[in-house]
Amino acid sequence: MLNRVFPQQFDNNYRGHKLALWLFALLVLMKLGISLSSIFDTYNVVRSADGIPLDTFTSGGTETVVSITALLGLHLFLLATLGVLTLIRYRAMIPFMYVLFLVEFFAKNGFN
Repeated sequence: MLNRVFPQQFDNNYRGHKLALWLFALLVLMKLGISLSSIFDTYNVVRSADGIPLDTFTSGGTETVVSITALLGLHLFLLATLGVLTLIRYRAMIPFMYVLFLVEFFAKNGFN
């Protein structure tokens, strides 16, 4: 089990199930879309998707919330870019990336 998540070398030989490969590609594509919308359309994402009433904040508060959301989008973009690199060049890394995505999910959302 441990050798599947941490292989001796990261090459382009994926030894897992094909469905896991397609699900990983779909997950990376979804993360790319979410991250790019968070970076380039931050104000609308904060208001509509996150439901934060920016009109009730001061201008400094609004700027802070929008900036933090854009930075979180950049964080997600970097993680998705690593996923794209995994799909293109280092497919043996896919189990490790699933673990990394799970750690990121639980770190962000908690175990509730």
